[in-house]
Amino acid sequence: MVAGVVTPVLCGAALWWARRRLLLVDVVGMSMEPALRDGDVVLAVRRGRLAAGRIVVAARHYEGGVGWDIKRVESVRCGGLFLVGDNLNASKDSRDVGLYDSDRVLGVVIVRVRR
Repeated sequence: MVAGVVTPVLCGAALWWARRRLLLVDVVGMSMEPALRDGDVVLAVRRGRLAAGRIVVAARHYEGGVGWDIKRVESVRCGGLFLVGDNLNASKDSRDVGLYDSDRVLGVVIVRVRR
């Protein structure tokens, strides 16, 4: 009887942890091609390590910006993060809107889970 109770409790705890720590994000647009394409889905971890070269999900902070941006960290500076899209011709990023505050980062992408 104990095993029948412990298993659902452990599964529930694991699901709770995953929902608080991980998130799935749809890629919209061409700014991260060729690494990520429109329609891809990525798995990101909250509070991941911010470092140059990592792909992050960050809150938009420019005028009219509602939603999330998926961009690559070009550099970490004392004033924030310089984020750019891999497809420079199709990306609105730090070159246009300046640095992103690190507290606007929702998560660090760890894997593309669906294309």
